[in-house]
Amino acid sequence: MTKTADHIPATSVLIKFECVGRLGSLNLAARELRTTASSISRCMTLLEGQVGVRLVERSGNAMRLTEAGRGYHDTVSAALGQLRSGADKALDMGRGPRVVIACSHDASHLLVMPRYRELERLLGEQARIRMLTYQRHIHELQPAEVADVVLSWQDADAPPQDRAVCLREAVQPICSPAYLAVHESILRGPAADWGRLTLLDLKRPNMGWATWEDWFARAGQPASTPQFEDYDTYTQILEAAAAGRGVALGWKHCVEAYIERRALVTLHGQFEPFGGCYVARLSAKGLRNPLARRCLEFFENFSS
Repeated sequence: MTKTADHIPATSVLIKFECVGRLGSLNLAARELRTTASSISRCMTLLEGQVGVRLVERSGNAMRLTEAGRGYHDTVSAALGQLRSGADKALDMGRGPRVVIACSHDASHLLVMPRYRELERLLGEQARIRMLTYQRHIHELQPAEVADVVLSWQDADAPPQDRAVCLREAVQPICSPAYLAVHESILRGPAADWGRLTLLDLKRPNMGWATWEDWFARAGQPASTPQFEDYDTYTQILEAAAAGRGVALGWKHCVEAYIERRALVTLHGQFEPFGGCYVARLSAKGLRNPLARRCLEFFENFSS
């Protein structure tokens, strides 16, 4: 691919690229940005021409980042985060009280946003809430400098009065009803036969999350090595599972909406506890923010 432009791409194009890379789907990105999938697809083609390298691999409405795309996506995500942070600081003068919550893209999309109205009611009409998200690891954001509340797995650093356990980890294999119909004899059988399945997994496991290795250590080892299909984010895994591409590990509170609309089904009945927990803690900045303290009340009742 020949580079056709030697300038920084438009911010609107970079925002679309960040969204596509995070969600792995034209339709999901279009829904989040309130535009059309065809518009986003055209922007990806334009961006690749400007950067001079293939950034995404297309398969229908699904899009996966290439190796070059993943590196560029990290840079774009960090740059957009800095721009948003700078804009927020500029707007702070004369505005109402604000709280900044830092968490992963997946946690924001699957856990916090479905309950966002409840958080707004708790904090009051005048409060401004900002979700500060990262792709793989919270250190990408240096959240101690900007976040009031930090969400992460198994964080035991903060004193008990400055933290709240949001969720206890509970995991269960899940797949689409269509995938179950084709592979039911295997999926309802012992784990020893699961080597014949496609398992959906993260390229880089999230810190603290249970893995397929953890699951098989409890359920029994497959007689042969399964085929693994790797994705950049957990949101992408759930969309791939709903599309019938294979079996995923489902975290109870992340997959509730998919289960309710029957896009996904569980395979072994009850969600099994794994001992991990998702924790909200106050940062040094948050200790001085009354709104952050009230956020702990929200997260303490998160799973009720």
